[in-house]
Amino acid sequence: MKDETTCMMRYLSQAKNDLTSLKNGFPPRSVLYYGAKSIGKIALLHQIELLAEQVGILHCYLDAATATDFTKQLVTQIALCFQNSGIAKTETKPDHIPGVDTADLTEDMVLYGQVAAQTKQGICLLIDEMQALRSEDLKGLTMALHRCNQLRLPVMLFGVGEPVLLKMLGKTCSYAERLFSFEKL
Repeated sequence: MKDETTCMMRYLSQAKNDLTSLKNGFPPRSVLYYGAKSIGKIALLHQIELLAEQVGILHCYLDAATATDFTKQLVTQIALCFQNSGIAKTETKPDHIPGVDTADLTEDMVLYGQVAAQTKQGICLLIDEMQALRSEDLKGLTMALHRCNQLRLPVMLFGVGEPVLLKMLGKTCSYAERLFSFEKL
């Protein structure tokens, strides 16, 4: 039990450092936590969500296992983040209003990342049960994160899933090792 608590504290400490870097305009690599069922992945993700709130990062949570249209639901969640923060009403140009769905996840994520950068914000995506994503959704998400990373936009992901997620990423994304930090729980 002591080892589990120590590991959890280490993961939370690193997550807080990552979120602080994101808030300061230095986006770190996205993080994927993986492990067997019932070992605390969801609890860790919820603790990271609380840290994002404390640091003052825009964040949204999505359970991939219950998402019927993952891309649309993710874009909607990000739009709600911006609307709830007041950024959408006060600090964006008319051609960069969050909530416009271009039907292209990469384009939408870049748009939101640009608005976040303009407003000195960061976007933290928290996605549970990532192994439940369809391969097209996983590929679209990794492509969007990769493009945001290339542009140094303040967007990152904390995701959790079962070990099969690693195999799925290997099949859909040749650059997963550079895009994500993988942490076994």
